[in-house]
Amino acid sequence: MKGSRQVTQDRATSDDEHQPPARTLIVIGASNVTLALPMLWSGVRQDSNQPRRLIVVAGHGRSYGLPSTVLGRTLPSILQSGCWDALERLVPKQEPLEAVITDVGNDILYGTSAGVLGEWVQECVGRLQQWPVRLTMTELPMVSLNRLSAARFLFFRSLLFPRSALTYRDALDIGAAVNSAVCQIAATAHARLIRPEADWYGIDPIHIRRIAARVAWSQLCSAISETTPWHPPGPLDCLALWRLKPALHWRGPQQYDREQPVLNAETSQLWLY
Repeated sequence: MKGSRQVTQDRATSDDEHQPPARTLIVIGASNVTLALPMLWSGVRQDSNQPRRLIVVAGHGRSYGLPSTVLGRTLPSILQSGCWDALERLVPKQEPLEAVITDVGNDILYGTSAGVLGEWVQECVGRLQQWPVRLTMTELPMVSLNRLSAARFLFFRSLLFPRSALTYRDALDIGAAVNSAVCQIAATAHARLIRPEADWYGIDPIHIRRIAARVAWSQLCSAISETTPWHPPGPLDCLALWRLKPALHWRGPQQYDREQPVLNAETSQLWLY
């Protein structure tokens, strides 16, 4: 019996040694990433040839360097989130990593200067470069923002960022400066840089239209665009995913912690921060 157990253990060890390492995709952003979560998770799950790990750092109004509060829920900044400890723990430094950095712009409405915001984005890139990373970054949606009138800007600023006092002219000027910084960071990091297309946006100048989301995210995430076919999830699946909680958030003074990963499905895992 002892010999039988030893044979079984040796076989399990051998199987583990031949198990391919999980491919990791980390997507960093704000509301556009949150809205795309069901599509991202669906795309990752459909690649069953190799274990997959999807790490998402997002949330409406998410800031790269400041805590952000939307509808009573406070999230830590992206730089202070638990995703970095998770990467250190989950992904050996020699394993490749795919990363997407997007939604660089909320901090402008919080009064952050272009220089400081550029430093925050550069810090994210530097942390990711500890791995052999295939990095994709997006420019700000300048083509959409430049179509805004002052009246439309004021409407959406009041709706989405009611505490902001940013003026229309300053928003365009700082946005252009931040976009230039993002382009420079991407060039220095040898990252793939995606310029959002005009038809990705409708009346809302910063959120990708649902009808354009599949095209947009297939460009942003090559790990998903390699998966064929890519079937978007149904409404009930979307709602279930949007209800999942990140590792850490606050409502008022109350802190809430959620064990990660939030989902295990066959060979795929979802981690939210």
